[in-house]
Amino acid sequence: MATVVLVVLGIASSVAHYFTRTPNPSINPAMVQRFVHRLWAWWLMFAILIAGLFLHRIGTIVLFGLVSFWAFREFITMTPTRRGDHRALFWSLVVFTPLQYVLIALSGWSFQGKTLDLYGIYSIMIPVYASLFIPARIAMAGDHKRFLERSAQIQAGLLVCVYCLSFAPALLDLKLLTMDGKPWTGSNAGLLFFFVLISQISDVFQWAWSRIKG
Repeated sequence: MATVVLVVLGIASSVAHYFTRTPNPSINPAMVQRFVHRLWAWWLMFAILIAGLFLHRIGTIVLFGLVSFWAFREFITMTPTRRGDHRALFWSLVVFTPLQYVLIALSGWSFQGKTLDLYGIYSIMIPVYASLFIPARIAMAGDHKRFLERSAQIQAGLLVCVYCLSFAPALLDLKLLTMDGKPWTGSNAGLLFFFVLISQISDVFQWAWSRIKG
């Protein structure tokens, strides 16, 4: 399956390279550029897909943590912020983002004969504790202008770019059962592969349909 995806992306990249080097008057150059940008995103998703197959559990978690940090940082650069938001942004990027992935990495470890299950912590840390801390920290800065809007923007970015994305590597710890009800003893890397593959196919069809139907 990974080979098929690699071949399709290779063909698409060759087509994009051809149209970039030899412009066609019947094709909008802006659409070609958007297609090239989409290809970069698809290659990134494919790299994550391969990482889920070949990297160890910790390596996969670190990779997704870096992607979350990059995505949240890009989200913030496109979001209007004020000086009073800087401390809250620091806590969001430097504390809550890595802490979310550290908790996922520690979950499932054995310590003194006991297996750590931190799902109850990392499943509520950002939507509950971080969502309470961020507006409180902004309020402490004393800048009340558009307070609710600024707080909601940071909270939304943290939820989408960090919290939601962090549950992809958490799939590696999901307790699965076989068809006869017995615990699955194999690797969950295939489940992560399937998740990223479906996300990539969804993005491809969404982009293609929007180009066809406008």
